[in-house]
Amino acid sequence: MLSGLLVNELSRIEGITVPKYVPISASLPSEFQEAADLLQVDALVAGTFSVAQAGPNSSRIMTVNVDIVSGKTGKLIEGLVIPTAAGDNLIEQSALAHELATAIGRELTKSEEREKINNPEAFTCLIKGRTLSDPGTTAAMETALKCFKHAAKVDFNYAQAHAGIAVTSISLAARTDDARASELITLSQESALRALSLSPGNREALLARAMLDYQVLADFDSADKVLRDLARNSPNHWQVHHQAGWLKIIRFEDSQGMQFMRRATGLHPASRFLKTELARAEWFRGNADRAIQSAIGLIENPSQPTTEDFFPRGLLIDIYEQSSNFVEAAKLDPELDWSPVASGAGYFAAREKRIAEVPYGPFGPTLNTAILQVRRGDLAEREPPDRLLARLIAAQLPMLPLVLCKHPAMISMTLLEQAVETYSVLRFS
Repeated sequence: MLSGLLVNELSRIEGITVPKYVPISASLPSEFQEAADLLQVDALVAGTFSVAQAGPNSSRIMTVNVDIVSGKTGKLIEGLVIPTAAGDNLIEQSALAHELATAIGRELTKSEEREKINNPEAFTCLIKGRTLSDPGTTAAMETALKCFKHAAKVDFNYAQAHAGIAVTSISLAARTDDARASELITLSQESALRALSLSPGNREALLARAMLDYQVLADFDSADKVLRDLARNSPNHWQVHHQAGWLKIIRFEDSQGMQFMRRATGLHPASRFLKTELARAEWFRGNADRAIQSAIGLIENPSQPTTEDFFPRGLLIDIYEQSSNFVEAAKLDPELDWSPVASGAGYFAAREKRIAEVPYGPFGPTLNTAILQVRRGDLAEREPPDRLLARLIAAQLPMLPLVLCKHPAMISMTLLEQAVETYSVLRFS
């Protein structure tokens, strides 16, 4: 939790890029160099702590030994010994960040996270949620959501807690079934409204509102304005840049979109999910070869799937299927019951049984199934495109704007009258 706290606090230093916290162990100079290369940073902060108590009636004191290590040489730049309060009160322990900032000749910018709070436990829950949240797994996002909900429970007037609920809910809604997505969208809307009523300039709440605007309400202009402002004022917030990137790409402003996507990846360089998203963005703007090479580089062993390469596998299958390269697509799912001697129609029948386990992307089950449905030419009875689109729009699926406007499999559907009426950007594409 101390590490997550430091990342949260140090990200408020102007002019310094602080990537999202990921747990890494290192003791040798070469290991520190590898960690710095993975995180794409110039320096690392490492350390240990010990807890002592002078007497039975005295408060416990935690002594934190902090090392600032060069990413280039892997050697110590400066060592600090900082005493602080022991226990779960992260507000008291946040003084660590001030000491570190002073050591590198910087200052932390002001924050409402600790100033406008009635219960210190809420701040601890907030940091825990941010630390545990991981875009690569819905389980981690669900855990983070529980933390934010608990923070709001212990301090209902804590804007940051409601903002955390809002962002995490709309993010989760993109990955879940329709019924759960609808509940999460409502929760996100209510939580964003509550957070903004308490703190009108709350960045997390504004991010959630922008996501709701473009993903659910198709209000691209309002969302674009908010995300541009947030990207300028929140240079260390990977989610802001990730969402700004997708929105720009939806609006056919690919060059700016890719800049935002690269920035998002740089702010969380350990995330294969974000690296896959960057590769997906390349494909969506027509660079299939570059997307393939990028995704292949994220897979250690094609014949042995792991949770780490879940998203790059799905993307590669998507790209290969789009070009009818079923042989290469099948190699990425060893459990697919299909042989190269079978027909393409046989491939899609087998793929239908595996789409839930190996989806194309973080679009949610309904949209992943819709992509497969649009590609299939082996069905005697098919849902008419206009009816399929009407069903998808009615469901208010958060990822529909991106999938409909940019996914190569959906190009024919963008010509439908209802698509153009719903998503104004298609009129100029």
